[in-house]
Amino acid sequence: MRKTAAISLLLILYGCSKSDPSINIEIEIESPDKEFLAQAVKYNYDATVPFSYRVFIHEKKEDIDYLGDNEIMIVDSIENLSINWIDNKTLQINCTNGRIYKFNNFFYINDYNIKINLDTKCPIQ
Repeated sequence: MRKTAAISLLLILYGCSKSDPSINIEIEIESPDKEFLAQAVKYNYDATVPFSYRVFIHEKKEDIDYLGDNEIMIVDSIENLSINWIDNKTLQINCTNGRIYKFNNFFYINDYNIKINLDTKCPIQ
């Protein structure tokens, strides 16, 4: 009986443990000068809110830590997400529906200050 209870407890704790989400790059846009990438990445957590989306900017030659906290935007339930470079230092993000949990309107990378424009009807949480 004790052995069964111990095994049950271990299974419950294992089932509730934090695991890394599955990650899929949905959008990847190169800057006009080909120095940077803007990426929209979909995260599947298999949780109450199963999906979230994060937008990243990074140097094209740089490896990025998708599990870190270096994103410029976090949203869920997003609809019609689009990302476009206006010029080498300006990124445009558009969406029609979703909940925004984090948004930065600028991003510093090396000596660049990249401006980020957001055109949306999405509520900021």
